[in-house]
Amino acid sequence: MSAPLNNYLFGEHFKRMHGMSVEDALSGNVAKINDSLMTPEEYDDAWAGSRIGKGMRPFAESHAELIKPTDVSATIHQFQRERGEHLVGNPYRVAAGLRDLTQAVRGASRENDVTLYRGARRLPSLDVGEHKDTALSFTPDLNVARSFAAPRGRSRGSIFKAAPGLVRGVPLAELGGMPRTVGNNRRPEAEWLVDPTSVPTEWPKR
Repeated sequence: MSAPLNNYLFGEHFKRMHGMSVEDALSGNVAKINDSLMTPEEYDDAWAGSRIGKGMRPFAESHAELIKPTDVSATIHQFQRERGEHLVGNPYRVAAGLRDLTQAVRGASRENDVTLYRGARRLPSLDVGEHKDTALSFTPDLNVARSFAAPRGRSRGSIFKAAPGLVRGVPLAELGGMPRTVGNNRRPEAEWLVDPTSVPTEWPKR
């Protein structure tokens, strides 16, 4: 199932970083020079006749190239590095990556058939953001969740348990995620990416 046009995964993070929505970036109606947004016509006029703009393609041509289908596994690999790398880069290419990631997650997501855990400082209902567009990492490995909830200075996190059927998501391995191991015995990691729209407002108490 395709995502609603106003609910791409990580859409609010994208907007804060790039100054436009994913919808605007994909529409072909919004161009950008540095931090200034403008129409494609204004963009082309700004570069016309300049030394830098000599030989540049019209915005419409370059935009059509940038929003072509992306490699979802590459976007997942960037996400797994946990530094927001899936949001960094040319805004139109990043928007295309979020479009395809959203479609892949929504198309493959299902109710969790195993118990999942999340170690975090805040409730999952807060971490998904006001617009419920931030996909969250969960794991079936309780020890991994505990490592994320471990004390840091005076702060200590909590472990949030998702019993089978509570949320919807997809194992990252099914989206081409990087194989990773955890623990001294190098257990295969089985991280899930949970659709934020499935996260309940009130998290069940254990």
